[in-house]
Amino acid sequence: MPTYRSVADSELPAYRALTAYAFRPHEVTPRAGDQPEETPPWAQLSDNRGLFVEDELVSTIAHYWHTLRVRGEWHSVGGVANVSTPPEHRRNGYVRTMLAESLAEYREKEIAFSALWPFDTAFYRRLGYERCADQYRITCSPDALEFIDDEPTTGTFVDLSPEDIPALDAVYSAYHDHDLAMDRTEAWWQKRVFDYRTEPFVAGVARDGTLVGYLVYTIEETEDGRQLTIHERSHRDVRAYRELLRYCRYHDSQVTSLQFDVDEPLLWELTPDPSSVSVTRRSGAMFRVVAVERALSVLDYDSTGSVVLEITDSVAPWNDGRFELTVTDDGATCVRSSDPAAIELDISALGAIVSGYRSTSTLAEYETIEGTNEAIETLDRLLPATEPSLVEFF
Repeated sequence: MPTYRSVADSELPAYRALTAYAFRPHEVTPRAGDQPEETPPWAQLSDNRGLFVEDELVSTIAHYWHTLRVRGEWHSVGGVANVSTPPEHRRNGYVRTMLAESLAEYREKEIAFSALWPFDTAFYRRLGYERCADQYRITCSPDALEFIDDEPTTGTFVDLSPEDIPALDAVYSAYHDHDLAMDRTEAWWQKRVFDYRTEPFVAGVARDGTLVGYLVYTIEETEDGRQLTIHERSHRDVRAYRELLRYCRYHDSQVTSLQFDVDEPLLWELTPDPSSVSVTRRSGAMFRVVAVERALSVLDYDSTGSVVLEITDSVAPWNDGRFELTVTDDGATCVRSSDPAAIELDISALGAIVSGYRSTSTLAEYETIEGTNEAIETLDRLLPATEPSLVEFF
């Protein structure tokens, strides 16, 4: 019987070898060969767990302890990462077992929500997660931004370092005021932004001595020349964003292409020639309800009302069954119920509703859930769609 537990320090080389082979096999020769003796800074913020069979590590997982905005309030969210199983141990149900144990750990820690970045959306949907955000990849040449040349300069470019984290965080918080934004710690800024893998460039634009926007980017060689890739950007207003575009434009003598990996296609709206940029919409992060009773009891609701839900969850049995959600002016309660269900849905659909990515009526229209018109209207009022965005990669 597999055992789920923490990875001991002596087992970290094996853990790193498995995860490296899973996610970066082209960099590992041989698979169990040379691994760094110390965990790199960007990987030091998680707790490592594994599934063991007779002391052999057969699957890996990492847990990040996030604080994300869910329905307008800050909540603890368990971040899942580094899920891997080597080929010789696949098709044994180890990931399902490990994820079930992880959800039980979250529940014991009174964490009601979880999030992850999937290697395959359909795979994690079967395990109760659902998409909660979209990503856009915009590619163009620096010349596609030449429209910015005719606009007056409204700021000063500045190089940024870890000493600027307070100013960076202020811009980040102002821009990311949506659901699923993170309450970043200084350690996250240092180890997941400045020290993350490629040690990216961080630059910004200041106005009257105050930082109003920034970019996190890398420059890499490609088959067609050098490419500047923006991994993150935040700004206080559109004027600041235009100056960030100017900064990218001014790299025209250094790079042949620009790539923006962002949460919304603002450049598409600003350019006078949309045909000069390519925009691709991609699936983003996924979200899950860990414990129905706790999750629905702690949320902040937009209205009052009551509805009985029948939920199916094949991974976390404590979520299987009927629950009555009641919201009054004094707060919300969610308890098990024997009353007839007004809405039937699985745990992944509930995650889409709770995160704000989908409304109940939209899922009913897609025939993802079933329910009475009155109950669907009630849950729509209680938990309307909110356009969440999770940009933190982990």
